[in-house]
Amino acid sequence: MSGNWIIIVSLAIAITASAVGFENSANNAEKDVFYRSVSTEDWTYIGENGTEVRLYGQLNVDIPLHCLDVWWLGFVIDTKYHTNCQDYAYYVESVKEKSISGGKVKYRFYADIDKELAEAIGLKLKRGTLYHYRAVGCYVSTCPPKRGYCYGKDNYFLAGTPLVSTRDVTEVASNSAVLRGRLDHLGGADFCEVWFVYGKYPSCAHSTEHLVLSHPGNFSIKVENLQDDTCYCFRAVARNDVCTVSGAELTFWTGYPPTPSKPIGPACGRPNVSYTFSACAVDPYGGKVKLCFDWGDGKREWTEWVKSGEIVKLAHCWKMEGVYDVKIKAKSEKGLQSGWSEPTVINIENTPPSVEILKPKEGFYIYDKKVFSLPKTIIVGDITIEVGALDLESGMNHVSIFVDDNLKVNDTTEPYKWKWTEFSFSKHTIRAVAVDNVGCKAEDQVIVWKFF
Repeated sequence: MSGNWIIIVSLAIAITASAVGFENSANNAEKDVFYRSVSTEDWTYIGENGTEVRLYGQLNVDIPLHCLDVWWLGFVIDTKYHTNCQDYAYYVESVKEKSISGGKVKYRFYADIDKELAEAIGLKLKRGTLYHYRAVGCYVSTCPPKRGYCYGKDNYFLAGTPLVSTRDVTEVASNSAVLRGRLDHLGGADFCEVWFVYGKYPSCAHSTEHLVLSHPGNFSIKVENLQDDTCYCFRAVARNDVCTVSGAELTFWTGYPPTPSKPIGPACGRPNVSYTFSACAVDPYGGKVKLCFDWGDGKREWTEWVKSGEIVKLAHCWKMEGVYDVKIKAKSEKGLQSGWSEPTVINIENTPPSVEILKPKEGFYIYDKKVFSLPKTIIVGDITIEVGALDLESGMNHVSIFVDDNLKVNDTTEPYKWKWTEFSFSKHTIRAVAVDNVGCKAEDQVIVWKFF
């Protein structure tokens, strides 16, 4: 579409204006406050070839509640910068007849310039070519009755440019750190070189080695021989056959809290029960620290500020069975964070152990020895009660042996047994209760006749 795009859109506005009508309160227009603007936002790729892009804009409206706006939103684009938005060569439609009721509204919109649209309007993006664009909007309003248009500032993009972002630093020590970045798009190239520039703030005077990537992804490089207790800045850089670009500049301090030791806590537990873990972190310079607990279930929790080396405790409740890694990191008063500690593993389970009374079984026993089998259990004299118990999840804690609901022993080590030497001349119930390390229980019992 040529530079006369606004004439065509204005005709559409005029038609809609007659349908909407202008009967709303013109008498209130003098005291009402109106604000309308369109801002040009960022852009991104929508394909891998570097010649298909998505443009973003934002509509900002603040009008009285009794008013109504109808908007047409889109973008103008050209290979040249123009002061007058009507001079841009192409118009790309985004939203048609967007109704905005009274009040304060922020509406983000976009338009895709893909292969199909490029052929339709005669705009074929070329790698290595610079394009200027503006977000534009035309509207008709019911109060005061009027038509108008807004446009944002000129923005631009170089088709085929690679996209790279700088990520947070990790593993910071007194004289080294691992710089991280991400190659977000190759800009249609077969490969890109990536690296970092870094140095003492505010100058990124040094450069790392170069890596070659053929696909988008994360990359990192360790830098050494840094000065202790010093602020450094760094940026991720990418280069292809079109141009060289860099991500945002980030900073870090050397000598912030070293990676803390793993937290101390139970190795197993049950769902919906809180368990407490303790940990501490040290600031080499004696400042206060905060600790962040990562509970392994998608939840993280920060402590309050504590003295360097002070032990802190936090409790957490897991809802589901599973094996979870609990780890911590520290944050100094400078706002810098350590790496994550080694994890402490906790097994959350709700499966009871297996338990079986191994002796006595059905049969005739004389002084702790089985003489022959019987359909019942008859005991003459003393006998050793033996129990087998196993828990493969959290492990066994103990086995309790009862005679007629009277506790005789809590045995914590295998083999689980108790010798019954008490005189008797009656029927009894022997019961064994196995308890695992998270408190799950299982039991077995046998009915016996004991004489002497």
